[in-house]
Amino acid sequence: MTNYEKILEQITAHAADYALRIVAAILIFYFGKYIAKFLSRVAHRGMKKTHMDETLAGFLKNVIYAMLFAVVIIASLNSLGVQTTSLVAVMGAAGLAVGLSLKDQVANFGAGVLIVMLRPFKVGDIVTTAGQTGSVLTIQVFQTILKTFDNLTIMIPNSNVMNGEIINFSLQGTRMIPLVIGISYGNDIKKAKDIMLETMSAHEKVLKDPAPSAGVLELADSSVNLFARSWVETGDWWNVKADLLEDIKINLTKGGISIPYPQMDIYIHKPEEEA
Repeated sequence: MTNYEKILEQITAHAADYALRIVAAILIFYFGKYIAKFLSRVAHRGMKKTHMDETLAGFLKNVIYAMLFAVVIIASLNSLGVQTTSLVAVMGAAGLAVGLSLKDQVANFGAGVLIVMLRPFKVGDIVTTAGQTGSVLTIQVFQTILKTFDNLTIMIPNSNVMNGEIINFSLQGTRMIPLVIGISYGNDIKKAKDIMLETMSAHEKVLKDPAPSAGVLELADSSVNLFARSWVETGDWWNVKADLLEDIKINLTKGGISIPYPQMDIYIHKPEEEA
């Protein structure tokens, strides 16, 4: 056997060996990823059966999947012949550098843990945070996802959520509808108040307790501003507010109460001309 044949035989043997390792690594990665997803879903269903809060269950599901997926990657590299023991040591040594370069993501992860622990909101709540308003779809490891009223999906880093103001519209079972209605100075204030009170009380979704209220809020430049306050179930707030604005406008017009446009009176003083 010539040297060329020996070299070719060695190359063939190594190529066959590496080909098997690559195939094994691909299979481990593909099926391992599937198993990781399956196990995280099983864990999620188990947590839901124990009546665990959906927010916490979803967050833990994502954490479990991330950990299992890391194991799958290490197993795939090991099948390729990579010394994973030394790799883990190198990864640990590089962890500080990676942590510094990914400090924002680390902050997002920590904020995600705080969201789950403190529970300022849960999945399904309507909130305003980081300048955005919508329904909470999910709380992930690094971000919180909102769905807006016009069906947009907004992904907000968890650190932005925890570092800013959070308004939860779903936390309380009832909510007040504050309206401000301006009427002309020449109108009958008592009559306008009675019309607004009757309109609010007539709406089937306005609560009787606390009872609706109305009164003078301020004497503005162009109008007498009246307040109209009523309480509804939180889920009815938007629709009832729209109904009341329309009904109050119609009933005030029927009652001869006008809603003035902003106006300004200008007086021009012309000095008398000297004779």
